[in-house]
Amino acid sequence: MKNLALICLFISTISLAQTESASVSKENGPSKNELGLNLFSVTNFERGLSTVDKRQYSADFNLFSGVYYKYHFGKNAWRASFDFNQKSIFTNVAPNISYYYSENAKRNFIGLKAGYERKFGNRKLNAFVFSDLIFNYYNLRGVHSYSGCFGWGENVPFNEETFEYGLAGGAGIRYAISKNIALSYEFSAQGFCSVYQDILNSGVKWVEFGYHLNPANKLGFAIAF
Repeated sequence: MKNLALICLFISTISLAQTESASVSKENGPSKNELGLNLFSVTNFERGLSTVDKRQYSADFNLFSGVYYKYHFGKNAWRASFDFNQKSIFTNVAPNISYYYSENAKRNFIGLKAGYERKFGNRKLNAFVFSDLIFNYYNLRGVHSYSGCFGWGENVPFNEETFEYGLAGGAGIRYAISKNIALSYEFSAQGFCSVYQDILNSGVKWVEFGYHLNPANKLGFAIAF
């Protein structure tokens, strides 16, 4: 009986030690969930020629434009994000006396992404690549004035919307400030099919294919839990 009691006590001690070890391991293990804020981004980079054949560059600069979530499992992660911004657009073009165009408008943008991410390394600073399914919505409304060989108009209202469906791919780096706080930067390229329509005139829907280059798709600040 004495030996049996000692064996039971030994087994109980081992079981308790394993339970505590598993609990500590779970507490000290990597966090699976990551919730972040898109602090800054540079998107839709374009270059081309102006109406007077001068080289010009353009891009959208966005501040605090969205939120994102990642679920990590090993070196992999599922990811999703929501972005929103609103911009005022003022355009005034008059390259010669026979042509004039001006625009005063607001543009609303909504972007949804969901995809997969793979990281490389297990240090505080890691690189990663990703691929996303994307949906973008743009609504541009305001008034414009114009004159030229195509006619003229003064403060003519317009309302246009564009839907984009496509795929994105990119890469980035992630730096863990602490176990629960991280900074990240990523860039991407998007290929899409767009559907455009002039809402006021109920015109034909135009379907096109295009791409976006995003030099800073996301500068993120995240909390892991």
